[in-house]
Amino acid sequence: MDGGSIGIHIIDSKGAIFEGCILQPNYDRFFYGASHPSKEGARELYNPEPTIQHIVHILRNNPSPSYFDDLATAKVSGRLRDTIRLAFRNVNKQYSEHK
Repeated sequence: MDGGSIGIHIIDSKGAIFEGCILQPNYDRFFYGASHPSKEGARELYNPEPTIQHIVHILRNNPSPSYFDDLATAKVSGRLRDTIRLAFRNVNKQYSEHK
């Protein structure tokens, strides 16, 4: 997260890497092919809402989320429950960054 976008790197079970980014201020623009829209290979996705919602679902269901996973989920989803989960896990030092 650089303040203007949320970079995403997803590695599947076979080692394939997916890169993308979601842009502020409304988190309603999505680029794929790179983790920042200014990087080579970045392409904007038309009608990104289903893709963004799927990425939020993946982040929300990550079995070992980092602080930044939960922060990105809370910012993009805008849901109170995601913000509460972020705060609860942070206060209770449940992130690997705390260990």
